[in-house]
Amino acid sequence: MNQTKIIRKIVFPALIIFIVSIGIILCQFPYRNSQDKKRVEKLKNHSSALTRKYQAYLTSTAQKIKAIPVDQRIISEIQTEILQESSGTKLFLWMSDTNGEFVFGVPPVVFDQFNSAFDKYSDVIQKDDYYQGRNDFLMKLIDKHNEIDFSEFGSTAPPGDDQNQWRFYKETFDTWNYSTNPTLILSSAVVAAVGEKLGELYVKIDDSANEEKYYSQNHIEERDLFALLIPIFGALAFFSGLLLWFLLPTWVYIDAQKRDVKNPILWAFLTLISFIFGLTVYLITRPATLKAVTCPQCEKELNGTKAFCPYCGFDVSSTICQQCQYPLKPDWKFCPSCRSEIRKQTSDSAE
Repeated sequence: MNQTKIIRKIVFPALIIFIVSIGIILCQFPYRNSQDKKRVEKLKNHSSALTRKYQAYLTSTAQKIKAIPVDQRIISEIQTEILQESSGTKLFLWMSDTNGEFVFGVPPVVFDQFNSAFDKYSDVIQKDDYYQGRNDFLMKLIDKHNEIDFSEFGSTAPPGDDQNQWRFYKETFDTWNYSTNPTLILSSAVVAAVGEKLGELYVKIDDSANEEKYYSQNHIEERDLFALLIPIFGALAFFSGLLLWFLLPTWVYIDAQKRDVKNPILWAFLTLISFIFGLTVYLITRPATLKAVTCPQCEKELNGTKAFCPYCGFDVSSTICQQCQYPLKPDWKFCPSCRSEIRKQTSDSAE
């Protein structure tokens, strides 16, 4: 089979695979941008609904409190409401008076644990000057009650030591996996019947149960359809592109030889290093016709035949190279085009 035809049969499928692969890879950008806009809008709506819901609840709860100490029935009612929360969102509600002193908290067991720890290590906490009082201590740590190790507050290790992650805790979140912190703190003033301010009511909302709503674009992209498609089509694009990169110079070299172009290796090399640019220049400058091979007897064009002239029947096996069809002279022993040994081919043909 003709060498150029073989190359064409390989090039066209490789080119189609390359174009399709690149197209699929590029499709990720509009798709993911669209999905991210939807994600941001959903999170915005969810956060707004969450804030409205619990701010309204906090305000209505604050209006029930008219004096300190707070009526135990009100505290029991708050505890029941929080325990009955069905959305999976965790709530930590507490009140501080105008002097910043703790009044009550729900769930009471958790707040008892934190208040005891604060009182026990108050000297260390004051000396560290990291938590600005009991209220700041509760705000930063209350939702971590299942993880915190209070014994760290008795440690003498310096700040930054791995043993002091809670003692000098700074509330952060994983920005790679989450677009925003799934915790929220709201507050509402508590005012007595006579208009005197009694303190502030706080609620810390831990919405980790709905963490998928807070996933960042990076987290989602690691798990979407394109996370599977990009490696596959990336590999296809790479190998098909690599194949095209080497096939095109090969085609240029063979075509240049057939058209008797000077320095076919140079043209193939230019195509290899510049790809489309070198190929374009070659296609523009190459001769329009292939080099003609004629019969030495009737002088008609042989049109690629390797054995006998189709017009006069002359044996042309010794007048053209059997490898590259280059015209040969009778006294040549080697083909000047492909360097094949002529005498051996001629004798083999005669046999």
